[in-house]
Amino acid sequence: MISEPDRGRVAPDARADDGSRHVYLDARRVLIERRVQGIAMRVGVPTHTYAGVTLSIEDGSRERIFRISLAHRDADLGVVLETTGEADGVAEWTRWARYLALPRMVERHDGSLVTVADTNESLQSDGCASPRRRLATLSKRRPRFCTRRRMGNISAISRVHAGEREIICYE
Repeated sequence: MISEPDRGRVAPDARADDGSRHVYLDARRVLIERRVQGIAMRVGVPTHTYAGVTLSIEDGSRERIFRISLAHRDADLGVVLETTGEADGVAEWTRWARYLALPRMVERHDGSLVTVADTNESLQSDGCASPRRRLATLSKRRPRFCTRRRMGNISAISRVHAGEREIICYE
């Protein structure tokens, strides 16, 4: 079972009045609260609209710094999840991707995002629903127990003794 990360945080926001916004995370949605020009705003964004959990590496003065964030088409909806040191950066990145059921992505130096293929397990469902029943398209709304049997055709059965008398012998 994946442990639930810390969900509430304050993030910097240049467009907000006080320069910050409150971000609440859930496995299904991200809630962003901020105040812009005196108007309180609350935006709820489903997690499936995000492109993935991105990992970007910044070279600091002493060590590399890993920034883990949610990538969205709209830059204002992007959320920085964590900033960690080199020791646990990749583990936290994987943990966030599993918790939010989003693909892992790496940010290149030019700013482009590349999806990392997961070899062990799939973090996101492929969007295709699994079939509910075996041969569901061929069953023509018949119960699953009757899918192998065909209904008989009464007109195809010929009468053996049509209008004749049956002869019985007891020898």
